[in-house]
Amino acid sequence: MPTPDAKQFSEQWVNAWNAHDIEAVLEHFHDDVIFTSPVAARVLPETQGVIAGKGALRHYWTTALKSLPDLHFEIVGVYRGESTLVINYRNHLGGLVNEVLTFDEDGKVREGHGAHTWMQTFTYPAAQNDALTVSPLAPSKTVESDSHRPRLAGLHHFGISVADLERSVRFYCDVLGGDLLVAETPEGEDQRRFPGRAAILSLGGQVFDLCEHSSNAGEPFDPVRTGLDHFALEEPRNNVRLRRS
Repeated sequence: MPTPDAKQFSEQWVNAWNAHDIEAVLEHFHDDVIFTSPVAARVLPETQGVIAGKGALRHYWTTALKSLPDLHFEIVGVYRGESTLVINYRNHLGGLVNEVLTFDEDGKVREGHGAHTWMQTFTYPAAQNDALTVSPLAPSKTVESDSHRPRLAGLHHFGISVADLERSVRFYCDVLGGDLLVAETPEGEDQRRFPGRAAILSLGGQVFDLCEHSSNAGEPFDPVRTGLDHFALEEPRNNVRLRRS
């Protein structure tokens, strides 16, 4: 299958994105395209990160752009394979992303994947025993095996409440070396999660959220107060996440 000219395609691709021209980007995609992205799973949770068809891809990108008015890409490198192009770019938040695109015989993208730096999740080994002994800190008893009880794979992600989102992002990225993956919906545009702002980061292979709540008036850190906003556990058997606030 033919592979488009890497330079020409990547220039058209980045120019269309920087102009926020979704239709110009979609011109290169097949009607039955399959596109996957961890960001899609956050923007449209019902997709579980898999977008099927050009219409659905248009909806995903249009929805995402509403919360990213400053979106801008800078190409770092372009790599050409058999029927495949990989565009390595840096987004407006400083995060590095690879766009992996596979083309059909007509030069249209049939499959695409957005891969973000360190966007994997650390998981703990599965339990070896059906009966688990509870810590002495809890009531002393044995928890018997239960087919309805979740068999957790580990931590999916967690969220930290912060007083100043920008300052916290700079600390985790500039001081600790983390990667900023995406900034979520600003206050007032989407109240589905909470009234406020959030950013998604990755550090040492672990994805986490920074959550700035509108009700937080910039209060200083207090070591005796709980700082965890939420955490989510992965249950692969049922493909669900268990949350605890």
